[in-house]
Amino acid sequence: TYTLDETNTIQYLNVIGTVEFQPFQALAESHHIFVNQTIELEEMVPITDPITLEAKTEDSIEYDFKHYEDPTLGYKSSNKSQLLAEIHDILGQLTESLSWELGTTDLDNQTEFRALELMWWLDTSDWTTLYDTIKIGTSYSQETIQHFFWDLVPQVGSASSVAFIRELIKSQRVTSFLATGLLITFPYHVRYPDEKLLKESEMLLYLDEDNTKAEVRKVAILSFASLIHKTCSKGMCSEDTQNHFIRLFLDKFKGQLFKCLCLCFNVNVVYI
Repeated sequence: TYTLDETNTIQYLNVIGTVEFQPFQALAESHHIFVNQTIELEEMVPITDPITLEAKTEDSIEYDFKHYEDPTLGYKSSNKSQLLAEIHDILGQLTESLSWELGTTDLDNQTEFRALELMWWLDTSDWTTLYDTIKIGTSYSQETIQHFFWDLVPQVGSASSVAFIRELIKSQRVTSFLATGLLITFPYHVRYPDEKLLKESEMLLYLDEDNTKAEVRKVAILSFASLIHKTCSKGMCSEDTQNHFIRLFLDKFKGQLFKCLCLCFNVNVVYI
């Protein structure tokens, strides 16, 4: 609302708005922030000195989300032991929640969202430590924790979680079923795709043919292609990088075609 005087000068201005906030990857309810701002003109005085702009630019301003890679602005947890213990505890809570009788007051449970946020701060070595801790035990509760862990890992979207997944695939420390699940899911959840992550993940195209099942190798090729698309479609890779991977996939296609003709037709289709 606003009020004008006889010269059509705004004397009073009141603005009310609502901002809807949904935490990233949250399985919880949305939050609404209400804003009520009032501006009132107290006086007008003539300008004695002209107002000049010190500098101006006609270039468009591009959004650079790299500035927000650390939403805590440097205040992330430094006590990794406590962080790992809290993640393990939350996975235990998720396991217990399967037996809860949910009412209408429990529909906004944010336990899984909290687990994903904590996992975001893990380094590659921390992932290995957490994995070694979780894989111990065969009880129903422990196996359920493991299932939750494998469901959350590809959704974290950090560079360290992707490095952890790559190492699991390369070292064959997980079953083919788990490997394909991780490979299919993780590219769509990477928060900050860039050329560095692409180059590090290129090894997915070169998995050991003798020790890695053919199905896993095919899914790895498609997984890396999805990561390329997500990165380049967001303008995070140069034209040279795009051309490099286009040529690489074409060379792979031609190489497989020359190598085994009809016997490898399904692999050729994967590269296409």
